[in-house]
Amino acid sequence: MIRGVLVAMEKKERVLIYDTSAFIGGMDPQAIQIPQWTTPENLEEIRDRNTKEILQMAIKMGRLKLRSPSQNVINQIIKITKETGDFPKLSDIDLKILALALEFRDENWHPIIMTDDYSIQNVASALKIEFKAITEAGIRSQLRWKVYCPGCNTDYPSNTSLKKCDVCGTKLKRKSY
Repeated sequence: MIRGVLVAMEKKERVLIYDTSAFIGGMDPQAIQIPQWTTPENLEEIRDRNTKEILQMAIKMGRLKLRSPSQNVINQIIKITKETGDFPKLSDIDLKILALALEFRDENWHPIIMTDDYSIQNVASALKIEFKAITEAGIRSQLRWKVYCPGCNTDYPSNTSLKKCDVCGTKLKRKSY
């Protein structure tokens, strides 16, 4: 009997965390039975009237729930995204989606982020949080980014806040390595 209780405690319940791209890609939370969450700000990005109505109905029916992550966890995510080099490509809403997934993981859930955003997927991969792409192929492995100047080939740290090369003034780019 005790062994059965321990096995049950080890299993984590799955929860889906939605990024805007999942809704734009046609995900309908009303058709899914497991717990589903997103942030209130994420819904504000939805412009399509039909999609908004579907999401409002899913919220009304209790299929989709809203939650804002704590600022402490958002700060952790900002630090991690600067380390992976994804920070410049992520919006505040993207950071909150990642923070929400991290909170659920820390609460012993098995979060799956539903997103087509490669930067969100990359950070999720670094955090060992599962993700599923909706309409795109998705990344196959974690990416590391290098910031460089295409004009003079000067390399910069992936977390640089510079937009232009301090040597020649050319706009900086990033590439994976």
